[in-house]
Amino acid sequence: MLPDELQATAEREQQAALSRECTWNVCLAAGCQSMQSQEILKALTAAARDGGYSPEEMLVRPVGCLGLCGKGPLVRRDPDGAIFQNVTLDQATDLMEGATPLPPEPDWVLVSSADF
Repeated sequence: MLPDELQATAEREQQAALSRECTWNVCLAAGCQSMQSQEILKALTAAARDGGYSPEEMLVRPVGCLGLCGKGPLVRRDPDGAIFQNVTLDQATDLMEGATPLPPEPDWVLVSSADF
């Protein structure tokens, strides 16, 4: 890919992200994966689909390490950047059901937009 093509792709992705209601980033690095983050990814994906969301409205995607391996599985919600720790399958469904807005749950929200 040429630099101009890469720049155009980046700009398209940035525009798409701005138009989305929410993006869920599920850590699939080794530490989180050993704590069943793949199942969290599947649960969030199913909940988004079952909730009638298209990927253009709400994207669920795997990402690399979010840097807090001892707190996994980790899920980061964009655009507000909230990071949820020790996420269980039940909580994954709760996250999606209350996606916008989701009040912080002090025992499992590691970082929220209120911290910025």
